[in-house]
Amino acid sequence: MSPDQTLVGHDPLHFTSTGERRPPVNFAEVRAAADQAEAVQRTRAAHTVADNAIDVDDCRELLSMLGLNSRANARVGRSRVL
Repeated sequence: MSPDQTLVGHDPLHFTSTGERRPPVNFAEVRAAADQAEAVQRTRAAHTVADNAIDVDDCRELLSMLGLNSRANARVGRSRVL
C-alpha cells in the first residue's frame, strides 16, 4: 500500500471525524475574519486602558507597553482620557 492510498478518505483537512466531507476553506476569507477579530480585540483593549488611565501620558505609556500604540489607539486613548 502506498502512502497516498492510506490517506484516501482519512485526510483531516478534507473530512470530519465522522467521515463527512468538509467544505473547502477560502484562506483569504478566514484570514480577513481573523484580522477583523484582532482589530476588535485591540480596540476593546485600548478603550479599557483609556478608561483606566490617570492621564494622557499614562494612557500612552500603557498602550505602548501592551503594543497598542498605533495612531488609531493613541487617538482613542486621548479622546477617552480627556
